[in-house]
Amino acid sequence: MRSGPLSGLSHWAIAHERWIWLLFGLLLALGCASYSQLPVKRFPTVKLPAVAVTVSAGKADPAEVERKVASRTEIAVGTLPGIHRIWTQIGTGQSVTIAQFESRLSGQPLTKRVEAAISQLRLESSGRRISVRRLEIDSAPMLSYAITSAIGSGPSLSAYVDRILLPRLRALPGVASARRLGGSDQHLEIALSPEAMRAQKVTPLAVRSSLERWRAGAGIATLPALANLRVPSADGRPVPLRQIATIAEAHDVSSHATLDGAPAVGFTVAKSPNADSLEVDDAVADVAAELAERRPDLGFAKIWSSADETRAALGSTQRALAEGMLLAALVVFLFLRDMRATLVVALAMPISLLPTFAVLAASGFSLNMVSLLALTLAVGILVDDAIVEVENIQRLVKAGATPREAAPRGADSIALAVLATTAAIVAVFAPVSFMPGVAGRFFFEFGVTVSAAVIMSLLVARLLTPILAARLLQAGTRKERAPSPPIYRRFLNLALRRPWLTIAGAVAFIVASAALVPLLPTEFQPAADPDFYFVSVVTEPGSRIEDLEALAAQASAIVARRPETKHVLVHLGATAEGGGAAGISAGPPPADPRSARIAVAIDPERAASLPEIRRALRPAFQRLSGATVFAEPPSGAADLQILLSGEDPNALARTRERLLAEMKRLPSVVDPRPLLQGLAQSPEGAAGSPTRNELKPGEYEAALSFATLGEYFGKSWTDEGDLLPVHVRIAAPASDAKIADVPIQRLDGNLASLAAMAPPLDSLRAVILRLDGRRVEGIDADLAPGVASGEAMAAIERLPEMRRLPDGVALAPTGDQEEMQTLFRSMVAAMAGAALAVYATLALLFRSFVLPLIIVSALPLALGGAVIGLLASGSALNLPALIGFLLLLGLAAKNSILLLEHAARRLREGMPVRDSIVEACERRSRAVIMTSVAMAAGMLPAALTLGAGDEFRQPMAFAVIGGLISSTALSLLFVPAVLQAALSGRERRSKSAGLNERRDQ
Repeated sequence: MRSGPLSGLSHWAIAHERWIWLLFGLLLALGCASYSQLPVKRFPTVKLPAVAVTVSAGKADPAEVERKVASRTEIAVGTLPGIHRIWTQIGTGQSVTIAQFESRLSGQPLTKRVEAAISQLRLESSGRRISVRRLEIDSAPMLSYAITSAIGSGPSLSAYVDRILLPRLRALPGVASARRLGGSDQHLEIALSPEAMRAQKVTPLAVRSSLERWRAGAGIATLPALANLRVPSADGRPVPLRQIATIAEAHDVSSHATLDGAPAVGFTVAKSPNADSLEVDDAVADVAAELAERRPDLGFAKIWSSADETRAALGSTQRALAEGMLLAALVVFLFLRDMRATLVVALAMPISLLPTFAVLAASGFSLNMVSLLALTLAVGILVDDAIVEVENIQRLVKAGATPREAAPRGADSIALAVLATTAAIVAVFAPVSFMPGVAGRFFFEFGVTVSAAVIMSLLVARLLTPILAARLLQAGTRKERAPSPPIYRRFLNLALRRPWLTIAGAVAFIVASAALVPLLPTEFQPAADPDFYFVSVVTEPGSRIEDLEALAAQASAIVARRPETKHVLVHLGATAEGGGAAGISAGPPPADPRSARIAVAIDPERAASLPEIRRALRPAFQRLSGATVFAEPPSGAADLQILLSGEDPNALARTRERLLAEMKRLPSVVDPRPLLQGLAQSPEGAAGSPTRNELKPGEYEAALSFATLGEYFGKSWTDEGDLLPVHVRIAAPASDAKIADVPIQRLDGNLASLAAMAPPLDSLRAVILRLDGRRVEGIDADLAPGVASGEAMAAIERLPEMRRLPDGVALAPTGDQEEMQTLFRSMVAAMAGAALAVYATLALLFRSFVLPLIIVSALPLALGGAVIGLLASGSALNLPALIGFLLLLGLAAKNSILLLEHAARRLREGMPVRDSIVEACERRSRAVIMTSVAMAAGMLPAALTLGAGDEFRQPMAFAVIGGLISSTALSLLFVPAVLQAALSGRERRSKSAGLNERRDQ
């Protein structure tokens, strides 16, 4: 008997078998061709509703850049409609302002709007460089190399990288940018002597003013003219510059690099948003190999590459796909005990999977963590429709029908159930397309991939599976086994005898499951475990580059002693590439003369995991004095970040210090440290020392600038005819003093010592952060073992300082925390919308309002098992786990659909309610159990394998497997009980009405 939509399709397919083979031959060819063309990336292409405005301002200090550049930029972009938030990160000579728009504007040309607003400021007229670009989620550098030379690594190697290597890299397809790390640029250094300056009564401010006048008037000078430059002393005498300084050619040591202790030059490469990560990685490796062959004196060492993790994740996913299909086929064989029937089901999986790649290519997707995860978990779903049809066809064959007769009859009789299960899965992901934020894009790509796969599975089941069954199955004379085990029939009779008790038990299970949710730790996404990590070294305020160099060497020596360490690349004057406050990643970070970054390449076959390595390094790093040293995760950002915003920098600094002291006592976080170093100093001077109000304006700032990083002033010709930048700094002191004893002038004309001054807040800032025009201070911290970010954040929010923040100080939103809050808020609405979409879809298919309501009521049974699965596996409630929750809504509906579709058909034929329910459970229970076990088996490799990217797949796999177990076990009893309770009263009323009618007659 044919019933439901597409009920005669299988008959038509068998009658036109050649056309069906041609159709699927074309689909398979298109899928294979699309697979070879799909780019491979780490994450989906997510165009954020954010635009970064980067302004380069020479060597100006951060406070000056804030006044003259950042504040003006913020005001300009703040007038644009739809602005959600404005972040600004300011460093020496650079300002990065990120205009975050509302998520609804993601598709708008935001870059042009920001460019129009910035152009009115005319910042470029003062010699500043401005770039405006749209932010992508994967815009950070993707790889790093280091280059050493057997004949030295001075300016010649830096020039080679700049003139030969970087242009080659920038010309490669898919490369967005290539940047040099470290290296020593030649310059003309003016090394000021503190002793000579004090003897001649010359201050750094006087030197700065004289050089600025020279630069503005004379422009480029010669070396003799520069040496004879007259600098006014405190008593008005002109002093030649050569009497207070030595002038000579030198190498820039403020940003140089070393590889395994030897001088080196590094470089990083960032790819274009739509480029293939593996192709870019291979192309860069080919260039490095070619240049190394041309220059035998050069050594190229690959330090890290996110493409390695992506490549390994692709291979791991391919293995998981193959293993999942084999396990699903094995489960089918164990249930059906028929090799031919198993072959029919096994063929359906690759035939459904391959054409899905054509849909991914047409949608502009890539092979990334999300789409690969969807394909891995879709393996179990792909076998679903084929199992249901083959099981039904095999039952007819064993009843005496020929395979040619049974195939179209068995497939068409189950057509409505197969269509409804596919429609339910697709309907689940419809509301997800409207979720805001980065997570919404992840859900969208996952949903499209799964939906495409199950739709292809539906086509295979309705068109190809009947043909394969008709050709491969053999007529059987064996007696058919009982469709359901005896123990299930006993429990079913109990459930139908007392349906309300069964329903109450299911409700209790749902309530108990909801009570377990608070026990789950929360995080935005799992931490990765690649083959590299970073170490940051941040020296104390006022430290010189020589101090930083010594401390970075000590930290790198500690790292080098680890057995898994392969290479150690130290880059002085560098800050985090991929981190920053609130997850800001808008290009090269601002230079920081007080910090160094160490990139560590580790052995892929190491015994210790990355969190274990970071924990092992922490005690040794804490013993280093004069700096804060900590190992960072691969993202370049801390595990946890607390940001405070306010108008008063002093109040912010005091609040941060009190909160930092309280966080150090929390067991859930380790190594809490200031996000911005050097802000714990008191703005007032020590007792008996001068204050800034007693100094000439600009004296302290000039002295501190010269004593740390130094400043550049135009260019000068050398005696050899080279045109070099002029760099001025205080000569390295013989003592270990952190701030040189250089003279500064009071308002009364007398000289004081820079070392006697207590450094004020703004002058010690290497980086300034702002949010919506307010200053931001923060604390970075790592998570204790086994602690998720949500758990640690909850503990921090309970601290006394967080409960009583001073007036004008507020907790500012950060990257992952804000996304996590948006994700959990949106997830509730998305799941409710998904349930409504499933109900509406099934109501149209079943032409009933009651049956879809029963199906939807059984969906929460799956979520309880998912929670238990996460708890049992130790996984957190995060982005992949929530994707699994959403997927479960579609999978859980399958069990109810298979039962109710058969019962509803028998009810329409006049069978009593209880008999129709029992027959449906008898006929369909084996298919329900078999499809659920096959789906769980198909996802088992994703849950248990230990390879690259598995930390992202495992939470979803455990959630889905747990949900399948609870949904299958409980729906086989709950759904019949609900149907019995819903229809038995109607049946009694119908019988009573019929009896009364006969009496009246």
